[in-house]
Amino acid sequence: DLLQLEAWIEERGRAKVRFAYRVRRRGQPNPLAIGYTVHACLGRDSTPRRLPPSLIAALQRFEGIA
Repeated sequence: DLLQLEAWIEERGRAKVRFAYRVRRRGQPNPLAIGYTVHACLGRDSTPRRLPPSLIAALQRFEGIA
């Protein structure tokens, strides 16, 4: 089977980004799986840190694309 993976930025905060995912069989409307991951920026002391400007700039290219 050929699979189609869709991924998009669902939410972006000051220190974290949530990516959402959907997997389907190619040409089929119903998803096989859906999910998300949350990625956070932390300092050496494990406290949240703002996303670096370079990462924000890279993510902005993909925001709004579903």
